[in-house]
Amino acid sequence: MSTGMKRLRVLVKGQTPPGFKSQVRAHAVKRGLKGFCAETKDKTAIEIVAEGPEPVLKQFLENDLQQILKGAKVEISVEWGDATGKYKSFRLDRYEEEAA
Repeated sequence: MSTGMKRLRVLVKGQTPPGFKSQVRAHAVKRGLKGFCAETKDKTAIEIVAEGPEPVLKQFLENDLQQILKGAKVEISVEWGDATGKYKSFRLDRYEEEAA
């Protein structure tokens, strides 16, 4: 198995802490990840999509997100996939206008 570029998609449902999306973006940018953090269209969850090297994504998921969400009553679902390469940076809005 290669440790190439991967895509991590996390859905967070429940009461997130104040400034959650900004904190997610700050950690993602610090780690060099690309993607976005935004509310889902139906406003029931916050979606985080991040692309980068798999070990970095694992640190982001296991360290950064756990730290930001410490004590929050949330439900998290995680999906892994191959990176699409369509993200240029990490933003606090959707990238649908860049979809190929």
